[in-house]
Amino acid sequence: MKWTEVCNLADIQIGDMKEFDVSDVIVLVLRTADGAQVIPPHCPHMDECLINGIFDGETLTCTRHLWQWQVSPWNGPMTSETELDLARYCTKTVDGKLSVDIETGPVRDAG
Repeated sequence: MKWTEVCNLADIQIGDMKEFDVSDVIVLVLRTADGAQVIPPHCPHMDECLINGIFDGETLTCTRHLWQWQVSPWNGPMTSETELDLARYCTKTVDGKLSVDIETGPVRDAG
């Protein structure tokens, strides 16, 4: 894995989300109480921009068709009642800095 720094985790408040350009790839960072998730910025259903969605620190809701995903705890599976799970990038946080493995790409949880 090749790790690329995204941001200082403290720069994003719990319950907030923010888009970043990481090596010419746009990602969406979701800040949870446990850390952060890094996902592709569009809903897997109809490509809606998830930055326009609702995130409360645990659940992400796409406002186009109200699909929801449980994204906390950050190291657990992203559960949902949707037909498609969110994909996510592998991340790590060292000394308060969030890094992502962009080269491997986003993966969906098995199951």
